[in-house]
Amino acid sequence: AGGAQPAPTLASTMAGGASTLAGRPRRRTVHMWSCVGAAVVLALVGAAVRADDEDLVASTVREAQSEHEGSHDATTADKRPPRYRPSAHPLTDLPPPGDFVTTSAHLVSHEGLTWRAGDEVVVLCRFAHRVKSKTVNVTGLMGSLNSPVHFGYYLQNFTFDDESYAAAALEEVTFDYAFTLDPSLDPGSWQVALTVYYSVGRQLFATTFFNETVTLDQPPGSLFALWLFPMLVAAVVFTYLGRDHMLAGSAAARKASAQEAAAKARAEQAAAARAAADDESWIAHLDTTAKGPSKRGGGSKKTSKGGAKRK
Repeated sequence: AGGAQPAPTLASTMAGGASTLAGRPRRRTVHMWSCVGAAVVLALVGAAVRADDEDLVASTVREAQSEHEGSHDATTADKRPPRYRPSAHPLTDLPPPGDFVTTSAHLVSHEGLTWRAGDEVVVLCRFAHRVKSKTVNVTGLMGSLNSPVHFGYYLQNFTFDDESYAAAALEEVTFDYAFTLDPSLDPGSWQVALTVYYSVGRQLFATTFFNETVTLDQPPGSLFALWLFPMLVAAVVFTYLGRDHMLAGSAAARKASAQEAAAKARAEQAAAARAAADDESWIAHLDTTAKGPSKRGGGSKKTSKGGAKRK
């Protein structure tokens, strides 16, 4: 009897239930206010992030504008109305680079920076940005081949590769850019610059991700083409000289044969003349032989006549 617990009374049971019902609304109210506080904190953090991104983009634009105004002098073209200004070109009128973008390049088609005129070159562009609240729109890639001494001297502009890719917040993406070198480029050292173009809202940006000095070698077929013209000229000269030599030799041969034919003709004429002379001398000899006895017979006749007279 001493260890038994007293049975709960009706009054104590009702008091405990009332205290439980009174504590539930209090916990529900605390949970609601904690959710509201978290939403407010998230909204404030998001606003701060967006403000930081906008400040980052705006600071990049302000720095680019200040550098442009500090390094660019006013000219007659700048004072003209906008309709008289030359149209912007992606390579000559580059937008400012974005400080919030990181780029790198990887050469795929070649092992080094020694290329040949006419080669197709493929370069990968790794593009990453640290804008947390906005989308960065990559519009395209383009490049050029320039003089290493005077970068404003363009030898070849490569084709613009339109991308129109929307890179999400903190996204990293890789683009491939392919271009073909003109086969008529001269061998030597040239500067190759490749640029990626992008925008945040209405602000335009451009970052050069590949800027290297490359060496162009002569393509294999061009060596034969280089020596083809001198070889043709030499062949023409040798043919002309050989033709003159052959013509001179043939003329000399013809002259010698003509002289030989003339000498042979003269020899034949001389032989014919000697033969005719021999014939005439033989005929004359025969005539002389035939006339000799008749004269002697006449004499005898005269002698005989004379002898008859003497009789």
